[in-house]
Amino acid sequence: MNMPKMVCPHCKMPIDIDEIYMAQKNREFEERNKEVLQEAIRRQEEENKKKMEEAIASARSEQDNQISNLLVQIKELTAMNQKANEELQKMLKKEVDLKQQLNTVETEA
Repeated sequence: MNMPKMVCPHCKMPIDIDEIYMAQKNREFEERNKEVLQEAIRRQEEENKKKMEEAIASARSEQDNQISNLLVQIKELTAMNQKANEELQKMLKKEVDLKQQLNTVETEA
């Protein structure tokens, strides 16, 4: 069977029409494949971005929890320190009072 021929305008070589058809289909396939790959890359980038944002949010949440826990500890330690200072002040006042009583007893004797 004799296939119709066409002359390539660029290289002037005779080409079977079937070759032209196959070349066109190959180009269409390559273009479609490129579109599919670009879409897959775009989706992967979106997924990666979403995962990164979730990881950052999780890290921030964990950091916020740690900060909250540390603030609670600071408040507890501050309260303990305040109580210890109050007790120390009471003891110092008692010491001063006892010294004054001792001086009074010594001067009376």
